[in-house]
Order: sequence, then structure tokens, then C-alpha cells
Amino acid sequence: MSKQVDLTNKTFGYLKVNSLKEIKYTHAFWNCTCNYCGRDTVVRGIDLHTGKFTKCLKCYGRVFNKEKALEVSKRVMNGEKKISILDI
Repeated sequence: MSKQVDLTNKTFGYLKVNSLKEIKYTHAFWNCTCNYCGRDTVVRGIDLHTGKFTKCLKCYGRVFNKEKALEVSKRVMNGEKKISILDI
């Protein structure tokens, strides 16, 4: 079993760790605040260390949708005629 590391007051991307919420099985769950939108969220410690999560899930959705919309609009501007609903 690995040693528990205190992540309190550390920042990973836009997520600032506030406190340890719980240890469930072998995973530590941390209370974090998203500095991008101010929302509080709970994230596993391993997901913070590996960079899997650097914003809250709501902000990830916003960024993904914005990037996808820009990609589709560039394709339309370049004259692509066949764009399916799955591309949006």
C-alpha cells in the first residue's frame, strides 16, 4: 500500500484542493474548487496526479463543445457540404 500524500492547498490545472473528503477502498477523494468557474467538486487523487481532471466536469463540457463547434464551422467555411449530426 502506498503512502498517503497530503494534497491540501495544491493546484492541478484549474482545480485547487481544499481538503480530503474520504478514503474509499484504496482511493482518496478530495474536495476541490474549480478556479475556472468557482464550482466545488470531488476528484480522486490519482486523477489529479495523472492530469485526467484539471477542471470540473461542467467546464470540460463547455471547452469540448466550443472546440467542436469551431471545428465544424471551419469545415463549413472550407466548403465541406456533407456534415452529419454526429459531427456536431
